Amino acid sequence: MLLHLLINESDMSTTTAKRNTRAVAGPAVPVTTSEAPPKKKRRVSELVESLEKSRRNEKRVFEKLLCRARQTYGDISQFTTGFIADQRLPEDAETYQTLLAELEPFMEHFKWREQARGPTSMLSAKVDGLENFKQWDNNPIWVLCTPRTERTIETHGRTLNYAENNFMTWGLPAVDKFERRVFKQYRLVFVIEKLKGGEHVQHRIKNLYMCLTKARKHDDRLYLVTWKYFMERVLAGEKVKTPFWCRREATI
Repeated sequence: MLLHLLINESDMSTTTAKRNTRAVAGPAVPVTTSEAPPKKKRRVSELVESLEKSRRNEKRVFEKLLCRARQTYGDISQFTTGFIADQRLPEDAETYQTLLAELEPFMEHFKWREQARGPTSMLSAKVDGLENFKQWDNNPIWVLCTPRTERTIETHGRTLNYAENNFMTWGLPAVDKFERRVFKQYRLVFVIEKLKGGEHVQHRIKNLYMCLTKARKHDDRLYLVTWKYFMERVLAGEKVKTPFWCRREATI
């Protein structure tokens, strides 16, 4: 009888413990084993169409940026021509700041991967919309400047393309390859620079430069200064001091 009573008490303790455990754990939650349906693969033709659409949109934006750059060049060129002919310092200083604000974002943000997409295409120099240099009317001038380590043409032990601070020399194409008479003194030039070191080779507008001298038939390089530096010096009543290596008579 005592043994039977101990067994019943043990069963009751086990039952009570199980009930307490269920009360703490709460009601059982059913586990769902259903999975999300697999994503439907897009057909190759759909992917190609999406890629082409993306390329068209990118090309459209790129052309808009180039159009803005051309317009900015034309505005600055027209202003600079008038400034050199008749300097009205108070008025010109304000106009200069406005034009500079339009120009600088192109050097800071505008980059592209392929040279063929740029304004020079596969050429080293180009004048937009100009076949006869005598008809130049603030037409944008573009030149491509590769890093000096990539140049194969050298003169006096140094490459023709060389930039330091606000000055630059650029190797002129052969006389029969490009009409160099478009490069007159004070004429503006957009310099395109090749950028290396990243995942892809990129190009960008290095700066807007001004011709220091007229390119003569026997010249092998163009002598340039940034438009910003030139304007700031002249507006301050100072002379533009050219380093010796950026002068026609210099041997570099």
